[in-house]
Amino acid sequence: MPSVAAMGRLVAATLVLTGIFGAVGGYRLGLWIGPTPGPGLMPFAASVLLAAFAAVPALGRARAFAEDGAATVWPRFVSYTGAAGLLCVAPPLMGTTASFIAALVLVLAIGERISAPRSLALSLVIALATVALFRLALDVPLPDPVIDRLLGR
Repeated sequence: MPSVAAMGRLVAATLVLTGIFGAVGGYRLGLWIGPTPGPGLMPFAASVLLAAFAAVPALGRARAFAEDGAATVWPRFVSYTGAAGLLCVAPPLMGTTASFIAALVLVLAIGERISAPRSLALSLVIALATVALFRLALDVPLPDPVIDRLLGR
């Protein structure tokens, strides 16, 4: 059976490939339509970030995967899988901002073992900055009933 470090590099390499294919797909959808962002901008940007961040552990440049042992493998797997599932189903139900915050708290608090107050603070900043960038600055229509009411839409 391969070591935890080897499996970690294999998973990271798979994420790099997923990011590359996602970036190609986003590019084909169109990044810009005139002066406004096209439907492929967000998938393209997210895929490029995925590929870039996964490349570091894939090349073995990050801290050792086996550093904290197999005890963190399942909590991380469950938290990241849960966050991905949450981001697939929750935005139309509870809004993009709340979904991003919940997914990030799940990943940071459970998967990465960051304290709850720090996880919540980081999640709020990251989610609000992301929504502000895509929704307000780039005018990407993200479902968010709370922000719609605040903006009078």
